[in-house]
Parts: sequence; structure tokens; C-alpha cells
Amino acid sequence: MHVLAVDLGTDMVPAIGLGAEPPEPGVMDNKPRNIKDHLITWPLLFRAYPYLGTFQSIATMAAFYFMYWTNGYWDKLIDLPGSGALYRSATAMALAAVVFTQIGNLFAQRSETMSGFKIPLFRNRLLWVGIATELTLIVLIVYTPFMHTFIGTNSFPLSNWLFLILLIPVLFLADEVRKLFARKALQKEKENRSIGIVKKSKGGEA
Repeated sequence: MHVLAVDLGTDMVPAIGLGAEPPEPGVMDNKPRNIKDHLITWPLLFRAYPYLGTFQSIATMAAFYFMYWTNGYWDKLIDLPGSGALYRSATAMALAAVVFTQIGNLFAQRSETMSGFKIPLFRNRLLWVGIATELTLIVLIVYTPFMHTFIGTNSFPLSNWLFLILLIPVLFLADEVRKLFARKALQKEKENRSIGIVKKSKGGEA
């Protein structure tokens, strides 16, 4: 139910907003995609799962343990309650952590190689509608009795949201590092292509 709450709930409107994102500047300067390339490529899978997925997993587990560690189980990693109100609150923290890291990921995915710091925050207003929607949903999931029964969560203190807010930049900054190396590789590829064109041109003149 927690996975469905993300896939069919909190991520829906932000994903639609991301679909309306204008293309990043300079995209037409890149070489065309290979006609044999699939929509899902190995670089895309690496970016989503082993790379960004690892950072999100760490952030999610940190939120899960944060709930226990601030409620009498300081520094314990195992032998924690696997049921009851505290357990459900911890799972709610983990679910909220996914939502908050996805906010940062939303801004990271606005471009493939261009730094997200260079993209105007309000260029795509539908993204903000998506963020407002997912925040509304996660608050309902955490604090309404119906959602507690339906999703299997429980409420947690308002102060915990401060911890969750700190998780927003995690995926954004992680992807900024990837983009930095991607831009360098792209620049080198363009330079090599230019050198190849010059050599061909000189060879033709000869």
C-alpha cells in the first residue's frame, strides 16, 4: 500500500508536470539518438536505480530509524518493534521521506546535463501544482484516521517535518554531480567530433 500510495498518488501530478517541462537549452546541438536505442537505456537505469536509488534508500531508512531513535530506541538498528503505533509512525516517516526526496528529484529531472541551478524555478508552474498535491496527500496519509487504516500508517510529531525538509536536496545534489561529469563527457565528445570533421575536410582538400 505504501508503494501504491507513491506510484498512484503522490507521484502522479508531479510526473504530469514534468512531462510539460520545456526542453533544456542546447538539446539540438547534441547528436541524434541512435535509431536502435530503446526508450529505457542502461545509462537511464543506472541513473535511476544504482545511483539515485541508493541515495533515496539511505534517506528513507534514515527517516525510518529517526522515528525509533527519538522514541526510546536510540542507536538501535535491529530488534525494533515490528508492529504497533510506533512501527506505523516509522513507516509513515519512511513514506514521507520518499515523497520529500522526490521533490528534489523532480527538479533534478528537468534536464539531462544542464545544471538545475540554471533553470528558472517558476518556468514550469505545473511542477509546483504537483508539489502542492503530493504534500497534501502525504499530510492526509500521516494524519487522517481513514488513511491510517487504508495505508497502514500512523501520525508523527510536527517537528519531524523539519528532518524531512532536510532530505529534499539529496537527489537534486546527487544528480548535479552526475550532470557535471556528463557535461564534461559531452564537451569532450563534441571536441572530438569537431576534430574529426576538420581532419576529413583537410583530407578532402588534399
